[in-house]
Amino acid sequence: MVKEFEMKTAFVLCVIISLVAFSFDDIYIQAPDNTNLELTTEGSSGSFDFASPFGYDGNPDCGAVWDEPTDPPLYTATLLNTWQIDGTFANRAFGLEFMSIGGNYSIGFIDGGTTDALYFASHTDLNTMLYASDLHSSNSSPWGTTVTPPNMTNTDFSSSNLFRGLWTTWSSYSNPAGDDSRGITRTSDDYLWLTRTTGASGSYDQYLGRMQNENPGSIVWYDASSGLGGTRLLSGLTDFTNFSGNTVLAYTIYNSGWVRFQEYNGSGISYLGYAVLPVSSVDSSYGICYNSIRDSFYWSYYKDSHYYVVEMSIDVTALSRSTWGQIKTSF
Repeated sequence: MVKEFEMKTAFVLCVIISLVAFSFDDIYIQAPDNTNLELTTEGSSGSFDFASPFGYDGNPDCGAVWDEPTDPPLYTATLLNTWQIDGTFANRAFGLEFMSIGGNYSIGFIDGGTTDALYFASHTDLNTMLYASDLHSSNSSPWGTTVTPPNMTNTDFSSSNLFRGLWTTWSSYSNPAGDDSRGITRTSDDYLWLTRTTGASGSYDQYLGRMQNENPGSIVWYDASSGLGGTRLLSGLTDFTNFSGNTVLAYTIYNSGWVRFQEYNGSGISYLGYAVLPVSSVDSSYGICYNSIRDSFYWSYYKDSHYYVVEMSIDVTALSRSTWGQIKTSF
């Protein structure tokens, strides 16, 4: 599992993944007063133009490019559970976020392009809905979501705003990425991180940005394009903390079969490596989150006309088993 992160020597890169779980306050939001709260007309109108270049899922390239990086993967992703999002309550799962809501650990996600609602499902069974919330009426092309206690904050790929709120009360403020962001996550120091992809297909540039919550003028952009090339559009984003206290960002890409890791050391980001995702030849890769209770990641994707969320573990593969054991016992 993901247990300690990053040691470097002159001869070999040794990455030890050690996660520090979020405090309860960092991931806790209140359940609605009415536990049977139903979706209302306060939510998105669902009037997004499906014939636009972005389609319902914000993907202008409409397909995956399944080549892999030339460097070998530093991590191995292992499939643990699979749930098909079959329309029981949601039809799609964009963006993913782990949280405690009403005392229940759950995965939050947006059903973009259909109900355009925010759903909270059991973290042990994504087909069991706990709660549902409408979105801001202008959040008509919703994508990513993250906990910003006591609320949620969402991105939108056809709007230059971020949307903050929950249940029936929402507000908006400027997104410093305009409509170029998809993934969003919040670290325990109350900073938001956003993905940003600019340019046109074939010449994309990819960035990760860090900003103070609800203060878009504070954002600092970091180049995340190393090794990606110009055909990659960033999608899901999550974070966790390594043994040295630094933030590690994990992010997915619409049209690739891997998840990448970048470490933030307080002043810049550095690329750590990637893992090949545990399902091959998917059509689109949508979201990712880290579950600190189960020490696992959740990933959403589209394949063969169906939408899925899987749970997976991620292990280090850069070292031999004996070397890895020696390093672990040295701490």
